[in-house]
Amino acid sequence: MPRKTPRPCKHPYCPNTTREGKFCKEHSKQRGVQVLPQIESRAAHKRRNSSGFYNGAGWQKTRRAYKTRHPLCERCSGSGDLVDHIVPIRSGGEKYKFSNLQTLCARCHAQKHASEDSGLGAEGNRLQGEDEGEGG
Repeated sequence: MPRKTPRPCKHPYCPNTTREGKFCKEHSKQRGVQVLPQIESRAAHKRRNSSGFYNGAGWQKTRRAYKTRHPLCERCSGSGDLVDHIVPIRSGGEKYKFSNLQTLCARCHAQKHASEDSGLGAEGNRLQGEDEGEGG
């Protein structure tokens, strides 16, 4: 029968390995030792925190309806790839209102989020004269 691959001991800063359990022989007898937390990737964190909304039927239906009415990027008139919230949900923006949505190409979407991340906010992200009264 093949042997298990050795794994690092979960005791903070312990250089030893173990084939059984979480701790090496030296630390397996100790009680109340805090296990080192697993480091979560940014992508995994984003998937875990947004999957409930962005994968939900309500958002998918709203996104399709909006993209049908606005197929082009609302900044550069290129191919519209993404439906974006003008005022981010985390900043109090409406989730399903068409007046808070815009279609963007990947390049314009990246530029918008880069400017938001640098502290410029979501002001001026919508083209003038868009349909403000559409509900979603």
